[in-house]
Amino acid sequence: KRFVMSRGVYEFGPLLTWKQVGAMPRPEGLPEALNFNSPKELAALPAELLAVASAHGTTRKTNAETFRISNSGRYDATVKFAFEISANPADLGKGRDKEADVFFVEPREAFLKEGDTMDVTVWAFPEEPKAYKDTLMVCVDENPHPTEFKVQCLGVVPKISLHGAWELAGDEDGLASSTGSAFQGASGADEGAVRAGGAAASGPQLSGAMSGAQGGTQLEAAVPTALLDFDRLLLGKSEDSEFTVTNDSFVEVQWALDMSALADYNGEEFEVKPTEGSLGPGQSAVVKVYFAALQEQTYEFNIGVHYTDVEAPADGSWAGEGSKERGLGRVFEDTVRVLAEAYQIKTVAFEDLDGGALDFGSLRVGDSKDLTFKIANRGKYPVDFGFALRKPQVRELFAVEPELGTIEPDASAEVTVSFCSTREVALRANKDIKCTISEPHTGQAFETFPVLVSAKSHWARFRLQPGRGLTFGAAKFNETPREKMFQIKNEGQFAFVFAVKDGGEEAEPDTGADAAVRSATPRALLSPEERGLEGGAPDAEGKVPPVTGPKTIGRFTLDPCGGSLEPGQTVTVALTFDPAGDPAVHKSVLSVLVSGSDPLDGAAALASKFEVLGETCHPSINTADFRQVFEEQHVIASLAEALEAKAKANPAAAEASIKPCYAEQDVLFTFGAVVNSSVAASPFGLMERFKITNPNKIPCVVKFALSAATQGQAGAGGGEEDLAAFALAEGCAEAVSIAPHEHFYVPVHFKPTALKAYRCTFAAEVLDGEAVPATAKLAFDLTGRGTLPHVSVARPLAKTEAGGGGGGLW
Repeated sequence: KRFVMSRGVYEFGPLLTWKQVGAMPRPEGLPEALNFNSPKELAALPAELLAVASAHGTTRKTNAETFRISNSGRYDATVKFAFEISANPADLGKGRDKEADVFFVEPREAFLKEGDTMDVTVWAFPEEPKAYKDTLMVCVDENPHPTEFKVQCLGVVPKISLHGAWELAGDEDGLASSTGSAFQGASGADEGAVRAGGAAASGPQLSGAMSGAQGGTQLEAAVPTALLDFDRLLLGKSEDSEFTVTNDSFVEVQWALDMSALADYNGEEFEVKPTEGSLGPGQSAVVKVYFAALQEQTYEFNIGVHYTDVEAPADGSWAGEGSKERGLGRVFEDTVRVLAEAYQIKTVAFEDLDGGALDFGSLRVGDSKDLTFKIANRGKYPVDFGFALRKPQVRELFAVEPELGTIEPDASAEVTVSFCSTREVALRANKDIKCTISEPHTGQAFETFPVLVSAKSHWARFRLQPGRGLTFGAAKFNETPREKMFQIKNEGQFAFVFAVKDGGEEAEPDTGADAAVRSATPRALLSPEERGLEGGAPDAEGKVPPVTGPKTIGRFTLDPCGGSLEPGQTVTVALTFDPAGDPAVHKSVLSVLVSGSDPLDGAAALASKFEVLGETCHPSINTADFRQVFEEQHVIASLAEALEAKAKANPAAAEASIKPCYAEQDVLFTFGAVVNSSVAASPFGLMERFKITNPNKIPCVVKFALSAATQGQAGAGGGEEDLAAFALAEGCAEAVSIAPHEHFYVPVHFKPTALKAYRCTFAAEVLDGEAVPATAKLAFDLTGRGTLPHVSVARPLAKTEAGGGGGGLW
């Protein structure tokens, strides 16, 4: 019970329809101050009042609710209560005035002083299993506007449904595909109830009702629609079946099984558990029925499934008119029919058949196996026999030879059953192979019995680790070949043969690998084209042995490239990458073939496209992007153009104004004009840094050197004597290692000692980079000029003959 604010409705929830309006008045003889919710006070009552008080308290708890009414006005008020639909008869003991009377209120009139508050009790007694709505009208004298309170309840009755194997075999056996309660109500729950185990026992009250009527209430027998058919079972065998009891109503249901029909038998053949319990709304209980064939006999009986709500007393002792007519205390019943037969073959018997069953054991998918048994005729006359496979799925797995035949008296016929599957199956005591014995002259069948078969088939299961491929990364061209491993583990129940071949789109056919795997694959799994292929030299058993030596695919060599694995065994395959050659990315797709594996298995799909990657790299440095090399200096197009531009502004200071920069067209780096005295304080002179970058994926070793430049035009410098003015920083003359995608700044010092131009050649050469000359060496000339401080006269421009200017300045 709850108030739903979004709809402004008070919900009583599901209420049982058997409760009567007569339960509203307080039973006579009970103390006025009795608290119905106090077990201690109830226990203190006399025995004759305890049952009445408990019943009334339960009804108040489920079917009544207290509304609190307050006089918030400024005057005393007379308040009247009535429902919009329900008429509320004046004398509740005489029953309802009309069928629509569902909701009741007490008191129907009250006087409230200003600020007073009182409790009003609202009752709900639904007649039928459906939803009821009404509105409580609160009218205040001399107030034309009544206050409305919407109420709602749902009438319900107990309702269960039975589910079992008959729903799946209903069309085949002519049974209904589903079953329901004998009482058809309107309060069923949605399908797909939560499956639960047997609930707790419901107590002696319901159990006692199972044996017959209680308090004049008779059980209503339902038409059996549920069937547990154990078929025939050879003596000494046992089998179990089950059915599910599901509560389809919105109230808790207690149930119990009536096993009285088993009294006609000795009671040792059948065991049923659980036999009683309680179920919440939507819950289910699974009932197991066990049958053991102890003696030859046919069994046919009904198991009664009795149920009721947890509030209804089984003795029907509730007071009030109409209670018995409305089924108060009623116990409903569903029925499960049970058929079984324990038998032994006398006239016709199986020979060489263990327990009347064929067990093929565990096989690979695609393998075939034959089992033979005999049918013996122990009678006086010939009999015909015939085998039938009921389901198409079973006909795909088994073949019986011969299917038909005649057996003379005291003779036997040998029958061979072949099993072969192209998918994984698991059969246990399957009964789909039927043997029918008939009279040869009339053709009348007088006995039919199943041939029990058990078989399992499994695909080859394996795991590839890693599952999606290997990468060797970047390797230097003259580096020692790298090696990595991957593993193949047999996780199945049978040995298999594996082979690794080139799986690229343009790969040449690998007849050796294909033939080895094809030879170890069950013939039933091969296509007609594959069965006609040949390849490889077969061994003494006619199978092609796997190739186990090393195999080279592209730049990769694997060892072993094939072999056989027992269950649980693991093989490690060594994969070697040779990085020799020109710079390139090498990619190969390996196809790992496993005999007898499931082509739809995810592991097999990944193994067929196992990618391996490796990259051959040559060490190199940046020799093209000069703006990166000279990121701390300027990069100009031509030194001549720069001097020309400076000369336009100040011809006398053009050369002196050139800052350290690199001229692309001249392949020349200039330190500019350097004053000798400005570098006197520094032991190494003016220093500039050049950025040497390794753009590759492997480390490179770079050696730096300064050499004499070829002498050019007069005054441009050059020759061995100029080398003394230039120097590399300490340690740069040795080999320097630069990590991948890293850089190194090489400092170069310039210290002129004379007033002249200096020139030399700078070179950064990569060791082992000769194969790619364009990126193996960076070389350019270094130049600079030694100078002294000087000034020039900008004004005045006129001079005297003696060299002085006008005005006595020159």
